[in-house]
Amino acid sequence: MNKLAPREIEYDILRIIAILGVIMIHVSGIYVINYQPNAIQFTIGNILDSISRFGVPFFVLISGTFMLDNDKELSINKLSKKILKLLIILIVWSAFYALIYNFHDFTNAFLYGHYHLWYLYFIIGLYLITPILRKFVRKENISVIYYFIILSLIFSYLPMTLDGLFSHSDSISKFSNLFSLNFVSGLTSYYLAGWLIKSDFIRIQKYKTFLYFACIVSLILIILFTQCRTLTTFSAYNYFYHNSNILVFIYGVALFVACKNYFSKKIQNYTDKTKNVIVKLSRLTFGVYLVHASIINLLTSIVKHLSLNSFILEIIFIFTGTTIFSFIICYIILKIKYLNKLITL
Repeated sequence: MNKLAPREIEYDILRIIAILGVIMIHVSGIYVINYQPNAIQFTIGNILDSISRFGVPFFVLISGTFMLDNDKELSINKLSKKILKLLIILIVWSAFYALIYNFHDFTNAFLYGHYHLWYLYFIIGLYLITPILRKFVRKENISVIYYFIILSLIFSYLPMTLDGLFSHSDSISKFSNLFSLNFVSGLTSYYLAGWLIKSDFIRIQKYKTFLYFACIVSLILIILFTQCRTLTTFSAYNYFYHNSNILVFIYGVALFVACKNYFSKKIQNYTDKTKNVIVKLSRLTFGVYLVHASIINLLTSIVKHLSLNSFILEIIFIFTGTTIFSFIICYIILKIKYLNKLITL
């Protein structure tokens, strides 16, 4: 009997893909931030960064899939323990990064965390409202959940996109805020969409051709808008890379559906050994998320002294090195008693 049969391996694969996306965002971002839009380094960095924007959406979609599943019990006590553990992990890793990179301004760096630790604050907040969401996230309320997501896209995601295209002063978002629909803002829609994709997958599959088309178009627009608008306003990339941009939402959700559909069929042909490897790698992804920023920083410093004479080789070196070393380090930490609790949920 296949011991892994009850586990939905496709979600483990999606976690691995997601962390690769996050790593590439932070590697390619170096070239987006440090080069002018008319430089080839910026263009390649923008293309890679745009493609990788599925990273965070995938993680939130996966969280929503399981945390909002009413077929699985999630008591307040169990959720409280998860939140407490996340808080401890946040404190430890925020202190770690503040000591290494911002010791001169330790208090501020510790409180706000290293640039990638924003996700821990976000996920803690999401877990805090999970008991409320679970009360109405039910199959009989599917139409209401779709309605919530539509409101979110119209009053939160779309205004940010339009600000990036036309104003760069958040004037459209400010107008949208006059309706006081702040409760539909943020990334909660990804969380709900994760549950919807699993619960209403048969109906969603009927529109897969449209979703795949929307996925490709959205990605192309993210790349083009970032490239073109950044030529006039350098900070414009913040609008089109943001997870609350409607293009990123469409791209991330549609790609998630495509990948879930593909791997759900493919895993039937995987051997138990392959599935075991996938599960083990998946269990390391949270740790990889925590440590990868320090590895990127280290390898970026090394690259400066290697004289590779090709920024593409630099990207390959930093991305590949970060991925391999992050997984190896987390695998080692996982074997160490007590320390392993700092990289697992």
